[in-house]
Amino acid sequence: MNSTSLIGMYGRKVRETALALLRHNMVHFVSSDAHTCRGRAPRLQKARDLVAVTMGENMADNIKCLSNEIMPDLDVLLFYT
Repeated sequence: MNSTSLIGMYGRKVRETALALLRHNMVHFVSSDAHTCRGRAPRLQKARDLVAVTMGENMADNIKCLSNEIMPDLDVLLFYT
């Protein structure tokens, strides 16, 4: 999931769709297509906080951990509540 889609930077419909995907356990990690820290900043912490409020701290921690597992090309275990 693109972090800026999740926090609503592309509009209400995109945010609603992102949240629906999150609620249906279809989001396994949150990332960014940021190009700079000014124009298209990653806003990953804001997205993580939204996941925590929407789905709980456990899900937010799992999504955060997944990104750490994907980057070094390790096997990924998915956890659902």
